[in-house]
Amino acid sequence: MMRQNRFARKIGFPLMKFMMNLLLASILLTTTFLAAMNMADHGYLTMPWKMRRRFEVETR
Repeated sequence: MMRQNRFARKIGFPLMKFMMNLLLASILLTTTFLAAMNMADHGYLTMPWKMRRRFEVETR
């Protein structure tokens, strides 16, 4: 029993910590990506019309 506990503390806890961090990172990246896609779909990431006019190239 003592050997099993030692193995679990030595290998299991760092592995569990790594997997939980990986899960949280995945959730964070997915949420950020979906928020950016939602903002792009609703037009929050486009340049306003007044600013766009300033950057247009004249073709005369």
